[in-house]
Amino acid sequence: MTTKPFLLRLEPDMHKALKVYCAEKGESMQDFIMKAIQDKAKQKVFTPERSAV
Repeated sequence: MTTKPFLLRLEPDMHKALKVYCAEKGESMQDFIMKAIQDKAKQKVFTPERSAV
């Protein structure tokens, strides 16, 4: 599977909190964010198959 880059801008406090949380869990921020997006996709909040209008 190929991936595409996606820039995510976070406020400094949110970035720090996420970085600390992920470090404590031994997980990369990339993996954490990917899992969060996949969880939303499973809840049918959106589906990757939908095209932009």
